[in-house]
Amino acid sequence: MKIAFVGKGGSGKSSLAWLAMHVMALDGRRVFGIDADHNMDLAAQFGIFVDDTTPTMHRRFKQFVAHLGVTSIDSWSHLSKTLDTLPRFSLSPVDQFTEQVAIRTHGDTALAILGLGGHEVLTSGKCAHGIAAPLKFYLPLLDIDDTTDVVVDSVAGTDMMNYGLLTGCDAIIGVAEDHPNSLRVIENIRRLAVLANIPFFIVINKNNTSVITSEVTTKDLMPSMIGYIPLDAGIKNSAFESVSSVAIDHIRKALSTVRAQVKKVDNKKRVRAFEAIRRKEVPLPANVA
Repeated sequence: MKIAFVGKGGSGKSSLAWLAMHVMALDGRRVFGIDADHNMDLAAQFGIFVDDTTPTMHRRFKQFVAHLGVTSIDSWSHLSKTLDTLPRFSLSPVDQFTEQVAIRTHGDTALAILGLGGHEVLTSGKCAHGIAAPLKFYLPLLDIDDTTDVVVDSVAGTDMMNYGLLTGCDAIIGVAEDHPNSLRVIENIRRLAVLANIPFFIVINKNNTSVITSEVTTKDLMPSMIGYIPLDAGIKNSAFESVSSVAIDHIRKALSTVRAQVKKVDNKKRVRAFEAIRRKEVPLPANVA
């Protein structure tokens, strides 16, 4: 299963991605994480601090293009039309590109870092969306088996959804605090998930009452709700051994719900369909406000 954690800045996306990866590993899963946030918080939570030697996906862009067999990329959007003909990526056996960017964290868990926060981005000549564009192809072309999970920690807000960078995921998990501003961002993300035809779920994070306020129901978000994660010192301190059994149970139940409801589909079709909408080749669906 390939999932991405998305939400407002400060909602706890990185923390829940970190927690999910630990619980997946605890349950015997092979786990591959992708830190796609500017702040690279997920990497830091695993004790990885990016410096000039860290093999980020941004720094291995030439190897990424070489793997695809593409000599030049004039338009990522139009490249999506050729997805079926492009070489695959794999975790077992691991392909050469993935092997170069994967950093072992613990057990059978590894992390790749997109590298949007590196100082060399300043002189790259690309905006963050251009640098992150490989995700649009890496995710749908990444082969995983039924024992493997991929977890993406996204940039805050809607940008990655707007550009279709997470369209190769099997599901999107919106991380929200029980606060109007956080829920407003989640509602925007939900609309984009509907547009991209990606299953969408919501987890309320840092909840200290176990009661969800009426804000959620008034925004018509309840059908997507799969649970809440309580305030937890172990999560705050990135110390999994100190995370409460209650928090672990809640994230495990949320992940089980996602796994049970997500059907295996060809994510390349989602990418192509979303890019066709972005290129205005087809109209916006009527069910997207």
